[in-house]
Amino acid sequence: MDAPIIITEDLILELLSAPKEICSPPKIKEKQNGKHKENGFGLKSIDGKYCFGVFLRQNIELPENFSIGCIWRRDEERNVILARYNGDHGEHRNFLTGEKFEGCHVHTVSIEALENGIKTENNASLTRKYTTLEEALLCFFQDLKVENFKQYFPNITQGTLF
Repeated sequence: MDAPIIITEDLILELLSAPKEICSPPKIKEKQNGKHKENGFGLKSIDGKYCFGVFLRQNIELPENFSIGCIWRRDEERNVILARYNGDHGEHRNFLTGEKFEGCHVHTVSIEALENGIKTENNASLTRKYTTLEEALLCFFQDLKVENFKQYFPNITQGTLF
């Protein structure tokens, strides 16, 4: 039996900063789930050590309400959301600090949240780096060091994601 993986700040930094590549491409046709369009794809670290999943969701009626998330596929049963790049969906509240704000924001995994039984990625910071899903996805790829994204998203800067 493998030893349990202990999540530390160093491990989180390693997971977020590891160069990655898309290993299973986005679906050709996104699905619609109620009022959202959805898609997803797989990532792996270039060294093959880590696997990740990415989800994309966008509200059909309010396109500024979107979420792009990176999930570390830790093992068969346990996944950890490392980051979410969200659009403006109204007020967000960081449970640990009580801070509230509105606007586009980036959620990041937090050991403190994990230790307090809160969603690990509840901690978020307001950002002005993007306002649309396409801009957020480009930031996501750059921040998470996804090296081959242009192969699957050649028109990302032209606003043709969905």
